Amino acid sequence: MTREEHAATRAWLWAPAVLAGLGVLVSGYLSVKRFTGGSLACTRWASCDLVNNSVYAKIYGVPVAFIGLAGYLLLLGLALAVLRTEGVLQRRLLTVGFLLALGGVTLLCLPQAMSQPEQRPATLAHNPETHAVRTATANA
Repeated sequence: MTREEHAATRAWLWAPAVLAGLGVLVSGYLSVKRFTGGSLACTRWASCDLVNNSVYAKIYGVPVAFIGLAGYLLLLGLALAVLRTEGVLQRRLLTVGFLLALGGVTLLCLPQAMSQPEQRPATLAHNPETHAVRTATANA
């Protein structure tokens, strides 16, 4: 491999680190807001607080933002480790990172894909007004 090819390959290895870093920032922001109970910045134009504080924002009692933060920190660590290694170890770390990312996407999509359309609950992302009406009616 020539020096130019090595430099070009190395530049592409920064992409996962940058994307994982952005994921850490976003999920970290959501985790802090979930923990402190503050209002999200997107509340001005969307129902972000309604979504972030709903029953759908937890998996077995753990906020999804915390799970995302842990996952992105793991992927960031792997991406930075890949940048510091070469050869067989680098390829193995890339494979582990890819499999973890693929597993995360699978876990995100699998429950929706396996449920029948008539069994799916109306999610907040699809219809926040309906959820707000149901919540207000249930609390009355």
